[in-house]
Amino acid sequence: MKDTELMNIWKSYDDKLDQVLTLNKEIIHEMTKEKMNKNILRLRWPKTATILTGIPFTLLCYFITFVGVKAQAVFVTFGFGVISIVMSAMLISYMYHLYLINKISCTEKVMDVQKALAELKIASFHSTCIAIIQIPFWSICWVSYNALVQSPYLYGGINLIVFLAMSYFTYWLYQNLTIRNVEDSKVSQFFFSGPEWEPILKASSILEQLDGYEANSNRKA
Repeated sequence: MKDTELMNIWKSYDDKLDQVLTLNKEIIHEMTKEKMNKNILRLRWPKTATILTGIPFTLLCYFITFVGVKAQAVFVTFGFGVISIVMSAMLISYMYHLYLINKISCTEKVMDVQKALAELKIASFHSTCIAIIQIPFWSICWVSYNALVQSPYLYGGINLIVFLAMSYFTYWLYQNLTIRNVEDSKVSQFFFSGPEWEPILKASSILEQLDGYEANSNRKA
């Protein structure tokens, strides 16, 4: 057998081997992408459930605010009014989360998925911050104006202390909330865990693998 024939045979084997390797990489890439999509789509149900339960609750808060206005109940109106606004902002935020989840599942480019996933992570963090705002105002909702007039020092003092304590607690939560190094903060671990957060972390980890596959493919190309 001539040298040229041997070279052609070796070249043919090399080409077939490259084709097999390329096909395997594509299969792994698609399987990894599918795995990431499954993780991120797990967020749909808890987000949707929160919206479905949040809408009637928010409407109830607006109704109580309306009743408070009619009854001239200053504290009820103010407390539930603020809570209603906060809940409305949360609902809008969660609807945006669903938009980002759908965007991630329909996007093919890793760079675009990374951007959308980062936006989802930040938006989820902001939603938690928005939710915390309402904490002090729950202490205002139940304050009676008549009782405050009759006992401004005892009744008013107790309610003021409760409001200030809840306000400080809210401020403390803000100071300890972070999406960076979640493991280092007990507060962050409490809020950023469970079905609304773990899929984001798993999807981020899988996305790093996808990025690595594409980087290796681009180098060889």
